[in-house]
Amino acid sequence: MKDECDQALARQWKLANEQINLAVKQAEDRLRALLELKYLEDKENFAQEFGAKKDAEYAEQEMKTIEKVTAELRKEHDRDIKIINKRHSQEIDELKKKLKLTEERFRREFSLRARLESDFRLLQTDYKRFMDHSNVFHSDYMLKLCHIGEQIGDAKFEEVLDRILAESYLEPIRSQSDKTQTHNYKHSLKLNDT
Repeated sequence: MKDECDQALARQWKLANEQINLAVKQAEDRLRALLELKYLEDKENFAQEFGAKKDAEYAEQEMKTIEKVTAELRKEHDRDIKIINKRHSQEIDELKKKLKLTEERFRREFSLRARLESDFRLLQTDYKRFMDHSNVFHSDYMLKLCHIGEQIGDAKFEEVLDRILAESYLEPIRSQSDKTQTHNYKHSLKLNDT
């Protein structure tokens, strides 16, 4: 009976060991499965955190790069605007100078034209007076003008012309009738000259 008890005890012990081994194995399998699940969760969490961190770093780096490029472009744009404004100012100054020179040239030409017209009128008046009050010919008047070389309308010119005309008379004017005859003769000469 003792042998039977020992055998039964050995069988019980063996069965208990098998159950313990089975329970340990099942526990190990469950623990392994839990650890694998935990590992996968941790791995996924780490990947998400790492991805989020990298995304944040990339976004920050992208913003810094955009700000840097924007600042450089703004600086370059401002420099270009200054160059364009400077060039524009220079062109405006050149155009103003050209306009001023053109206006001055116009004023000079206009003044010269006015002076020439005035001189021509004075010359016409002087010629008419010369022909009306002298007994010399048209060619004598032109010679006197070339000889005198003074500007028409000057008081000095008038005095010199009167003196030369007075000296050029070959004979004094005798009477009013002679004057009328001479005047008629001169008018006929004027018609022939023209």
